[in-house]
Amino acid sequence: MEPPSQLDDPLHWTGEECAAFDAYLQRDLHLPAELLMESAATALARWVRVLLRSAEIAPTVCWLIGPGNNGGDGLVAARKLHGEQGIAQSVWAPAGLPAAATGAAALAVRTWKELHLPTTTTVDPPADWDRGLLVDGLFGVGLQRPVQGPLAQVLKRIATNGCPVLAVDCPSGLDATTGEVLGTALPARWTLSFLGPKSGFGRHSGPQMCGRVRCAGIGVSTAFAYAWLHQRRQHGAG
Repeated sequence: MEPPSQLDDPLHWTGEECAAFDAYLQRDLHLPAELLMESAATALARWVRVLLRSAEIAPTVCWLIGPGNNGGDGLVAARKLHGEQGIAQSVWAPAGLPAAATGAAALAVRTWKELHLPTTTTVDPPADWDRGLLVDGLFGVGLQRPVQGPLAQVLKRIATNGCPVLAVDCPSGLDATTGEVLGTALPARWTLSFLGPKSGFGRHSGPQMCGRVRCAGIGVSTAFAYAWLHQRRQHGAG
């Protein structure tokens, strides 16, 4: 779907609203963060399969993994695809794997390590990283400061290479709320946005960075999520 351009479009989520809804699901509905990540990763793995079948891409996936929950989503999706016939995978975590001692991302890391699969944790990519699809799970909607230094160089290297990129929730380096580039951003051919499109997707650099946008749930219905969003905007509380 192509998102509208208005910042206040009722179907668009700000980064803060996404975080508040996630907190609401965990606090008030007692949905564990691990379950929400599992649901998001299931949708992500499903979309990767679709792209590998339909977009004339070599059946090779390089997962660009960040230090937060976006990286956790990527690791769980990679685990779901592990062992599937005809799909080769590599994991590239240039900032290291998510390092939290507890939480959904930490569980994703522990499970991934139990598979004893190779992971590249340097700014230099794994071999054949650009043969097929690159899944961008480096930074998500929580990014608030410019991407600089080695990670900025990683994003520039991928962009210059021109390999097809699927962004997880939001292209790395794009402000999900305003559509502004935070230092450096990685243009995506496709973006799989959880809950719904973000307000920044239709503003400033958003349309050029997001490519074709698809949306996926995180374990509750779209109708439920938007009812919550409407109530929050009407009453200022989740």
